[in-house]
Amino acid sequence: MRYEKVTLPHSCPRCRSAQEIVHALSLASGSVRASSSFSCKRCGEAFEVDDQGVPEEWRSAFYAANGRWELRILDAGPDKAALLRRLREILGLNVAGIGAVAQKIPGPITEGTRVEMELLKQESEAAGAMADVTPATP
Repeated sequence: MRYEKVTLPHSCPRCRSAQEIVHALSLASGSVRASSSFSCKRCGEAFEVDDQGVPEEWRSAFYAANGRWELRILDAGPDKAALLRRLREILGLNVAGIGAVAQKIPGPITEGTRVEMELLKQESEAAGAMADVTPATP
């Protein structure tokens, strides 16, 4: 899946009527793209906003609607160091953090939205690993 969305209640900024806003996450050009779309059925006010990454204030809504997902590294591939360097860069980890990730391989290494995990899977496979995205275990 390279796209997921959630629809939430939202007050129109112009007429203050109760409406809905759609937040979406997609995988595009090697990154997670976030977008919001709003259109008031009462007064016609409308807007769209795009950004990179998952806004933290959206995260709980995406988890509630679509669940938490995890990246499982099944096999680090021929160059585990290259995989770990790439994961460290993407996840923004320090040396201790990536060391903890290395100890989890093979197995689930992190969790987030499905689109985030699909990006990590794509990047892990590009580094030679075998990876899978599955619903997170409680």
